[in-house]
Amino acid sequence: MIQKDEIRSASEVRNHWAEILDEVERGAMVTITRREHGPATIIDRRRLLALLERQEELEELVEVYEMLSDPEVKEVLEAAEAQIERGEG
Repeated sequence: MIQKDEIRSASEVRNHWAEILDEVERGAMVTITRREHGPATIIDRRRLLALLERQEELEELVEVYEMLSDPEVKEVLEAAEAQIERGEG
């Protein structure tokens, strides 16, 4: 379940650092905004690792999709399936 992103100013985070970290430990994502800078988000390490794992899985799926989209690979797979169906596999 994705939790709501808490948006906080850098000064608020600085003034309430311990409380902000407690929120992050409980699963909140906290985005920090600063003038003239892009936002930065703090997330729990477990969530980060889970996101990285999902990203790897997605990249692997994309590779498989691209491979299966190759006409030559598709032809070889179809031939192999036909052999199996004929009991030759």
